[in-house]
Amino acid sequence: MNWAPYPAPDGRHYVFVRPLTDNPSNWEIFLGDLEGGEPVRLTFNDSFDGFPSISPDGTKMLSRAPRDRLHGGALHICDGHLVAEHRPEAEALMGSFCP
Repeated sequence: MNWAPYPAPDGRHYVFVRPLTDNPSNWEIFLGDLEGGEPVRLTFNDSFDGFPSISPDGTKMLSRAPRDRLHGGALHICDGHLVAEHRPEAEALMGSFCP
Protein backbone atom coordinates (compact mmCIF):
# COMPACT_ATOMS: atom_id res chain seq x y z
CA MET A 1 0.00 0.00 0.00
CA ASN A 2 1.28 3.46 -0.91
CA TRP A 3 -0.03 6.46 1.00
CA ALA A 4 0.12 10.28 1.07
CA PRO A 5 1.57 11.03 -2.37
CA TYR A 6 2.92 14.54 -2.89
CA PRO A 7 4.12 15.82 -6.29
CA ALA A 8 7.54 17.36 -6.85
CA PRO A 9 7.64 20.71 -8.65
CA ASP A 10 9.36 19.12 -11.66
CA GLY A 11 6.05 17.41 -12.55
CA ARG A 12 7.77 14.04 -12.91
CA HIS A 13 8.62 12.88 -9.38
CA TYR A 14 6.63 12.45 -6.18
CA VAL A 15 7.20 11.39 -2.58
CA PHE A 16 4.96 8.94 -0.78
CA VAL A 17 4.83 6.70 2.29
CA ARG A 18 4.58 2.93 2.46
CA PRO A 19 5.32 0.19 5.00
CA LEU A 20 8.43 -1.93 4.64
CA THR A 21 7.82 -5.44 3.35
CA ASP A 22 9.89 -7.05 6.10
CA ASN A 23 8.48 -4.79 8.87
CA PRO A 24 4.90 -3.66 8.08
CA SER A 25 4.70 -1.47 11.19
CA ASN A 26 7.59 0.69 9.92
CA TRP A 27 6.42 3.27 7.38
CA GLU A 28 9.12 5.05 5.37
CA ILE A 29 9.21 7.79 2.71
CA PHE A 30 10.05 6.93 -0.89
CA LEU A 31 10.72 8.94 -4.06
CA GLY A 32 8.83 7.76 -7.14
CA ASP A 33 9.12 8.61 -10.83
CA LEU A 34 5.99 8.92 -12.98
CA GLU A 35 7.96 7.46 -15.88
CA GLY A 36 8.39 4.21 -13.93
CA GLY A 37 11.17 2.35 -12.21
CA GLU A 38 11.65 1.20 -8.65
CA PRO A 39 10.97 3.87 -5.99
CA VAL A 40 13.98 5.04 -3.96
CA ARG A 41 13.75 4.90 -0.17
CA LEU A 42 14.56 8.29 1.41
CA THR A 43 14.16 7.67 5.16
CA PHE A 44 15.84 5.03 7.31
CA ASN A 45 14.74 4.51 10.89
CA ASP A 46 12.60 2.20 13.00
CA SER A 47 9.64 4.53 13.40
CA PHE A 48 6.90 6.04 11.26
CA ASP A 49 7.93 8.71 8.75
CA GLY A 50 5.01 10.32 7.03
CA PHE A 51 3.14 13.24 5.54
CA PRO A 52 5.94 14.20 3.13
CA SER A 53 5.80 17.39 1.11
CA ILE A 54 8.32 19.16 -1.09
CA SER A 55 9.07 22.88 -1.02
CA PRO A 56 7.87 24.91 -4.03
CA ASP A 57 11.46 25.41 -5.18
CA GLY A 58 12.14 21.67 -4.82
CA THR A 59 15.13 22.02 -2.50
CA LYS A 60 13.66 20.61 0.74
CA MET A 61 11.33 17.87 1.90
CA LEU A 62 9.23 18.30 5.03
CA SER A 63 7.84 15.29 6.90
CA ARG A 64 6.60 14.24 10.31
CA ALA A 65 8.74 11.82 12.27
CA PRO A 66 7.62 10.76 15.76
CA ARG A 67 11.04 9.84 17.10
CA ASP A 68 10.16 10.22 20.75
CA ARG A 69 7.01 8.92 22.45
CA LEU A 70 7.42 11.39 25.31
CA HIS A 71 7.37 14.44 23.03
CA GLY A 72 5.12 12.99 20.32
CA GLY A 73 7.35 13.69 17.33
CA ALA A 74 8.51 16.61 15.29
CA LEU A 75 8.59 18.06 11.83
CA HIS A 76 11.72 17.09 9.97
CA ILE A 77 13.23 19.18 7.18
CA CYS A 78 15.38 17.19 4.78
CA ASP A 79 17.84 18.61 2.30
CA GLY A 80 17.68 16.42 -0.80
CA HIS A 81 21.44 16.48 -1.20
CA LEU A 82 21.91 15.03 2.29
CA VAL A 83 19.63 12.13 1.38
CA ALA A 84 21.52 11.58 -1.87
CA GLU A 85 24.81 11.35 0.06
CA HIS A 86 23.42 8.40 2.00
CA ARG A 87 21.70 6.83 -1.00
CA PRO A 88 23.85 7.50 -4.10
CA GLU A 89 21.22 5.92 -6.39
CA ALA A 90 18.82 8.71 -5.34
CA GLU A 91 21.13 11.36 -6.80
CA ALA A 92 19.91 10.92 -10.39
CA LEU A 93 16.24 11.09 -9.40
CA MET A 94 16.58 13.92 -6.89
CA GLY A 95 18.84 16.07 -9.05
CA SER A 96 15.84 17.19 -11.09
CA PHE A 97 14.27 18.99 -8.16
CA CYS A 98 17.23 19.53 -5.80
CA PRO A 99 19.67 22.01 -7.35
